[in-house]
Amino acid sequence: MPKIKQTLCMLAAGLCVITANATQAQAQMNSDPRSDFVTQLNESNISDFLAEVSAISTGQRPDMLDDDVVNYFTNHMAPKSKLKSQMRYEIPNFPTQENKMELDREQYISTIVKGRHMMEDYTSTVEIRDLKISGGGKQATFTSIITERGKMPFPKDPKKPDVVDIIPIEGESICEQKLAVSFNNFIQMAGADCQTVIRFDPFGGKPLIPE
Repeated sequence: MPKIKQTLCMLAAGLCVITANATQAQAQMNSDPRSDFVTQLNESNISDFLAEVSAISTGQRPDMLDDDVVNYFTNHMAPKSKLKSQMRYEIPNFPTQENKMELDREQYISTIVKGRHMMEDYTSTVEIRDLKISGGGKQATFTSIITERGKMPFPKDPKKPDVVDIIPIEGESICEQKLAVSFNNFIQMAGADCQTVIRFDPFGGKPLIPE
């Protein structure tokens, strides 16, 4: 009998430890230990996430160093994510140019780190359409319409790419996107297929013939 009591006490102690740990874990989960801790997707946190991605990738977060940006997107992109983009560049008095890209996670992060400080006076708006959430809130598909404005370097002469003017641009991207919640509760980009039109104004809004 004493041995049975001792065994029951040990089991009880073990259960107490397990229960205590579970309670602490639940308390930690409920208190959102990270600002980007997410258990289920909804339109609000998806919209906030897209706005944050836009700000980081266009240099609107000067507090973040390159390593911070790499860490952010490593956490917020699924390992096998693919980002496809068909770009169309419209420049007055120049032929329209088109370019297609398909980037994996590492290529996308490298592109962001290299180009995130090119834009000046950047603003954007994001609209979400046809949102479908599945998998108990862990997956989402939707169409995003992103409108962007800003200024960026533009070569005055194609033969002299290093001689540039800072000119206004406008862009609109229509993307079919997939997001997921990772096992450690990060919102992650799982895939995107975008059609983007970028309009340059080499004259910065000035008339071709001075008044």
